[in-house]
Amino acid sequence: MMKRSTRLTLLMIICLCTIFFGCKKTFEYSPYSGETDKTYTELRTSKNIDKIIATNVENDRFKVAFLSDTHYFHDELEDAVEHINADNSISFVVICGDLSDQGMQKEYTYLYEQGLRLNKPILTVIGNHDYLANAEDIYATMFGPVNYTLDFHGYRFIFFDNVFWEKNATPDFSWLNAQASAAVTENKKPILISHIPFFGDQYDSTSREKHLQIVRNNNISLSVHGHQHTYSYTQIGDNSKCLVVPSIGKKSYCIVSFGEPQKDPVVSTVNF
Repeated sequence: MMKRSTRLTLLMIICLCTIFFGCKKTFEYSPYSGETDKTYTELRTSKNIDKIIATNVENDRFKVAFLSDTHYFHDELEDAVEHINADNSISFVVICGDLSDQGMQKEYTYLYEQGLRLNKPILTVIGNHDYLANAEDIYATMFGPVNYTLDFHGYRFIFFDNVFWEKNATPDFSWLNAQASAAVTENKKPILISHIPFFGDQYDSTSREKHLQIVRNNNISLSVHGHQHTYSYTQIGDNSKCLVVPSIGKKSYCIVSFGEPQKDPVVSTVNF
């Protein structure tokens, strides 16, 4: 006769097998999974850059809509998409980071669906919340690299990952400086886009000075950021300005007009 201890051991093994093999779906669809469906590719940076370059603009004048910190503001994002779609003067859209709140796959899936509703190309820069959980992997699959550039009608837009804490690393300031310097050499106007402004909480004094030195040395006339959730537009030295785009939760975004004969980009705020 089988001993009682042996029977209990077999029973425990059967229960464990039932949990791990019979309830596969319990673990398959974790909201924190980084295994994003590979079909989510229509918002990839490379595709949208091609669309932007193919965009026709008159006299090198064009407008860009800047949104930021979409987080969990789903209703506000839907309203913003409808508002932007109705403005035919906008050439493309940029989201200045924090596309998610908790780094969950479901948050990016929702953002992806709203991105598909836009009738204009869309580009993104990574934010600190986009490093939570498995968000870094999701971002890479859905959008692509975190550092990249777009050359468009005399400007070089430099999209720069400047997250310190959540990434647990120092941003690649050498890459930023090289891109800005090359733009000047090629007679292009560099525009910096990153999530955290130079005065943000993640910058220490050394990093702040390094950032500002790159801006000064390369005549970066405009840098655009999010992170602060409130709007600001300030002068940096003699030749540069810093735009902080409000969170979409404020039901507003910014429009920046580029191109000659305007010497500097012109910023306006849109409430919806």
